[in-house]
Amino acid sequence: SKVTTSIKKSVTNIIKNKEKPIEKEDPKKLEIELEKEIELEKEIELEKEIIKTEKKKEKKLAKQQKKIVEVNFFSKTLDELRQDLGNPSLLRNDGGTQMARFDTLSCRLFFFFNSNQNLPRVEHFEIRDTKGNLIDKKEHIQNCYKNFKLT
Repeated sequence: SKVTTSIKKSVTNIIKNKEKPIEKEDPKKLEIELEKEIELEKEIELEKEIIKTEKKKEKKLAKQQKKIVEVNFFSKTLDELRQDLGNPSLLRNDGGTQMARFDTLSCRLFFFFNSNQNLPRVEHFEIRDTKGNLIDKKEHIQNCYKNFKLT
């Protein structure tokens, strides 16, 4: 790793400096410099992790926004979905949640309703492939919408 390489390089430099009788550096000073260098490497690695995490969050938000912008299913009733998509392939009640699934050959749309309400409306939806995996790529989402004739 970079830290190991940096430490080896610093130790090698310390040894070389000790072999030179003309230049004698204070070992405590070298140790302090080495500790500072190690700390700096740790801070850099931490910053890289923070940047990666932020990029993942941004990507997830962008994906959610694209879903909402493409077709807004939120607050639709089951009857409105039937008008847009036809009859669901599966309709299931589980406790206070009702789920409607609409299928094509390549994808499935899942809609979740709070069945305790007088007029249940979509509160959550998911786009999945036929194996049940979430579809997250824009072109796959667009293809799914085309299969449902939503675009």
